[in-house]
Amino acid sequence: MKVINCVFLFGGLIGMSIIGAVGYTVFSDREKYVDSEKIIADINGEEYRLEVAISDSAQRKGLMERSSLAQDRGMIFIYAKEYMRSFWMKDTLIPLDIIFLDKHREVVHIEEHVPPCQEDPCPSYSSQYPSQYVIELNAGEADKVDLT
Repeated sequence: MKVINCVFLFGGLIGMSIIGAVGYTVFSDREKYVDSEKIIADINGEEYRLEVAISDSAQRKGLMERSSLAQDRGMIFIYAKEYMRSFWMKDTLIPLDIIFLDKHREVVHIEEHVPPCQEDPCPSYSSQYPSQYVIELNAGEADKVDLT
């Protein structure tokens, strides 16, 4: 099992949750978080600052139209329920790794080095199993932190 530790920064308070086998109460209360809030995630010893995408509009936009993304940055999509998820790269300008996690916060699928969409229709990238959380990082980061 791949485990991701996250420290949540909100309203000046710091909370901690472990994505994996234990203690995921912070993620389970989706209503406490807002779009663009930051989560600091320690993924196998590498620290990433992830923007939160909870609303439908933030989840549709994702990392679109960004010409760059710092190596220690990314986005986490938090959904209310576990479901088969599919992502595309329309208007996304940078290659990404897409990491799908199930309701137990276990990594269930990774799409590596997903290229920007060059023309319509854009291909979709889907998890092989239902997921409730999705993390997007710069291409190559999943391999760098040994998630693959």
